[in-house]
Amino acid sequence: MAASVLGLTATAAGAPGPVIPNDSSFAKQWGDLNTGQQIPGQRPPEELVESPVGGLAGADDRLTEAWEITTGSSEVVVAVLDTGVDYTNANLAANIWTNPTGVGGCPKGAHGLNVLGPLRCDPMDTELVGYRGHGTHVAGIIGAVGNTGSEVAGVNWHTTLLPVRWLDTAGNGHPENLVTAVREVIA
Repeated sequence: MAASVLGLTATAAGAPGPVIPNDSSFAKQWGDLNTGQQIPGQRPPEELVESPVGGLAGADDRLTEAWEITTGSSEVVVAVLDTGVDYTNANLAANIWTNPTGVGGCPKGAHGLNVLGPLRCDPMDTELVGYRGHGTHVAGIIGAVGNTGSEVAGVNWHTTLLPVRWLDTAGNGHPENLVTAVREVIA
């Protein structure tokens, strides 16, 4: 018999069991827990969704087992170099980096870096169609707060996401912008 503490599952004997978050769309995260459910087909390179195909039970990244050990740490900062991140997104906001003192010439309270133009200190993902922005989607995979009962669970429920926008909303970018972005992050 399993007992639930804070929505996390453990066996009655006290040994940890697979951690299954209560997020409403977690069942669709087949890469994290593949039970053989239907998986949307996809046609590259446009990433168009096609008719679903059957999943293969157990062919996943075993996150539910990893979460028995840890769900992450806010001390780990992950730079997300992409189209930016919607840092106001309810599943991401708690894990978004906030500039503590004016690092990198950006004001205290800024949430990352934009190497594409005049809004240097605003990495907001402005593509709100499809995945609600590719960078936002990627940030969600990395670090959406899990076990909140809403939407999805990221690989790390607790982390610090540093948004860096170097790609435009169409996913286009110049290599020199990527180099600038990487230099800014590691400086």
